[in-house]
Amino acid sequence: MTSEETYAKALRMMELAESTMNPSRRRTIMDDAFALIREANRLRQKEPAKANGVGAPRYRVWFHGPLGFLYFDLPMTRRSDALWAAEALAAALSDDYDRYALWNGQTQLFNGPTLHAVFSCRMAIAVSQASQKIVLDAEELALANHEILSESQRLLDMTGRMRRFMTEPQD
Repeated sequence: MTSEETYAKALRMMELAESTMNPSRRRTIMDDAFALIREANRLRQKEPAKANGVGAPRYRVWFHGPLGFLYFDLPMTRRSDALWAAEALAAALSDDYDRYALWNGQTQLFNGPTLHAVFSCRMAIAVSQASQKIVLDAEELALANHEILSESQRLLDMTGRMRRFMTEPQD
């Protein structure tokens, strides 16, 4: 099985876990799914690089809540940018998702409740404009492609704030 097939199987298992009513069974399925993700990452390291030279994004932020799972790849080079991006997205999605986690490959860097996440324009000034654009694109992607999130007032407000922040000149 290739890394992509293994990863796809893990995602299917996560969807199955979401629909399982038994908490113990759900936890077992999720543990198995995360084991498959680790296996997919090991397989990916052994596979030859893709012809286009583009590897997997270094960072990924996962969200979990009543709507299930949602994740965004964060193609950022600096850890500080990825941490800020995860926090900004968690603040924007806090009405619809309970927890979020930031991963660097197989290493979980952070895991916490979205309830405490804060979007700070003051912190965004220290983040590259490319990273700010990635967060704005992720918010717009969620609004455009997720029926329930497209009606999230908090996400709409945060996306508007992010758009204004990126278009205003910074001091």
